[in-house]
Amino acid sequence: MCLPVMPLIGAAVGAAGSIFSGMASAAAYNGQAAAYKAQKKAMEYQAQSEANAGAYESAIALDKGKRLVGQQVTALASNGVDITAGSSGDLIADSASSVNMDVAAIRHNWQDKADLSGYAAKIAGMNAQMAKQNARTAMIGGFINAAGSAVGSLTRADGSFALSPTIG
Repeated sequence: MCLPVMPLIGAAVGAAGSIFSGMASAAAYNGQAAAYKAQKKAMEYQAQSEANAGAYESAIALDKGKRLVGQQVTALASNGVDITAGSSGDLIADSASSVNMDVAAIRHNWQDKADLSGYAAKIAGMNAQMAKQNARTAMIGGFINAAGSAVGSLTRADGSFALSPTIG
């Protein structure tokens, strides 16, 4: 009585190949997850930098605007113009309003940029989570394929087990 060795070898090789394939896929997905995590951190940093830039730029615009309005007040007052009434008062009020609108626009534009970077960071984080899940799935798939390969290699076409002892 002898046991056929080839089905055993075929089963082992097929199973090993499936397991290593699953491991390689999992490693690739883990690498992809790491890249997404790095992208998330970069986008979070960019969002914070954009928010800081907006605060800085709007502060500078506000300061320049205040100086401009101050220069207008000084110039009008030094010429004896009443700055509290009439067209001179309207000019100063319009200048101050224009400065405030410019500052608000700067803040809004930079906040939009920061928000977009924040959303991109969230998306990168979700992609990292999906890649990690794909890594787990690939590993499980490798083991399931290995089991299927082993069973397939050890089963004859008629459904009988290939390692059944043969007489002769």
